[in-house]
Amino acid sequence: MEIFNSSEFNTLVRINRYFEGTAKVECTYSYTYYIESYGKTYTHVGHATKTFRVRCLPNYATLSDEDIELNIGETYRLSYSLDKYSSIDGEWSSSNENVATVDSRGNVRAVSSGRSRIKLDPIVGPVVYCDVEVVQSEPTSVSIPSSLTVYVGESSTLSSTLTPYNATTTLTWYSKDTDVATVSSGKVTGVDEGSTIVYARTANGLTSNDCKVDVYYRKPTAIALDKASLTLPVGGSQQLKYSFTPSHARASVEWSSSNPSVVSVSADGKLNALKMGETTITATTDNGCTTTCMVEVLPLPVQLSLPQTLTLGVGDSHKLGVQSYPSECYLELEWSSSDESVAAVSDNGEVKGLGTGQATVTATASNGVSISCDVEVTEPAYFLNLWLHDGGCFTYPLSEHPTICADKETTTVKTQTESVEFQTADVHKYTLGKTDPIAGEYSEITSLGAALPENRPNLRMEQNRIVLSQCESNMPVNIYSVSGQLIGKYKTDTDGYLAIPINNFPKGAYMIKSRSITHKFIKR
Repeated sequence: MEIFNSSEFNTLVRINRYFEGTAKVECTYSYTYYIESYGKTYTHVGHATKTFRVRCLPNYATLSDEDIELNIGETYRLSYSLDKYSSIDGEWSSSNENVATVDSRGNVRAVSSGRSRIKLDPIVGPVVYCDVEVVQSEPTSVSIPSSLTVYVGESSTLSSTLTPYNATTTLTWYSKDTDVATVSSGKVTGVDEGSTIVYARTANGLTSNDCKVDVYYRKPTAIALDKASLTLPVGGSQQLKYSFTPSHARASVEWSSSNPSVVSVSADGKLNALKMGETTITATTDNGCTTTCMVEVLPLPVQLSLPQTLTLGVGDSHKLGVQSYPSECYLELEWSSSDESVAAVSDNGEVKGLGTGQATVTATASNGVSISCDVEVTEPAYFLNLWLHDGGCFTYPLSEHPTICADKETTTVKTQTESVEFQTADVHKYTLGKTDPIAGEYSEITSLGAALPENRPNLRMEQNRIVLSQCESNMPVNIYSVSGQLIGKYKTDTDGYLAIPINNFPKGAYMIKSRSITHKFIKR
């Protein structure tokens, strides 16, 4: 009920929803009056409360039905009429929506067996009810489709038809060969190629007709290999594996090699490397899908070389680089350390000092050729660096207890063995460091009984130049910085000879590479 102040002397009362009995409305007001007596005016002020009783007149609603019976799944429309016209719509509700539901227009839907009461609140009058009883109609027959095709790894759902149309039941589904197809709640899933019978049974014991289910494998839309490219040694082998899209597709696969004299391939995708070269292996399905793998066959190493010695501090690491002949060969190394408490070595040749002492690190190729490096691990030596503005650096071991005395003009560094003066203006900064790992010269290359060619490529360092001889004629030779930047391109002459001047090269490390030689050198 709402109350509106419409003027100073009266108010409006509006009833929002029907109620029985009476409602109390209290009005509290103030007043003032004046009295004149013997020429004087007297003012009186006061307040009071007035109570009013409001009774709501009903507008009675009449439902079209007060008691109905429905089968599960059926719907029924309830309507109502009012004694007097009203533009206000009533509100519908159900006492048990698990049994029956009702929408805003009075449409009742039977959900499950049981009883529910549908309530109409007409807003303008008393509520009215309709009792609903939902019963389950037992089926007299059940039918399903007579045939179905599915694919391995995929599913399809069978529909069912009950008689009479409003009957309800719980269906249990069966497959006579679950190795071919399984079924659950009518959803048939292909397991393997073949045929089986699927049927359904109702809760009251009725059995449906048979549905013949044929299961097939899909043909692939694409084929992929586990390797897009690989490198093999001469005499090596590799099994290629394929997969289909979709994954549950099936097809026969035919293998081929573009150069079978380099690599042969068997009917099941096994590769055998026969000689040096390159080839393309192609896998083709019986429905035309193809994929390829690029294969390069390299010779096994005849020679290996490593630095003869390596000195590093405890906790320091250094990666050993292996040189091989020929330089372009199949190099798969196994690393080992004679004393892992002194030096440990990773699968990629990185040596880490763990404790002071000596150990031998050995790299062994897949064909048995091996080479070793003697590793000495020491306590790390720390030192003080004094840097000048021109880039010069002077190093003082901390073991000699260097001290620095500086004023505006002169900076003096004193150790136990010497005292050196610098102009203070020339000094840029001081840093602390420790000795870096030191690798010795590369050891003599070892071989495993293989005869080395007498005219194998030869590289030697001469003053201010690198000399290559006994190489291929007109063979490209490139020099790179250690960061991989190309420094220069060269080519041997017709006799396989090349001399590269390096007097203009900045100090630093470089890599010289060709088809037969890979060598690191340092310009000091």
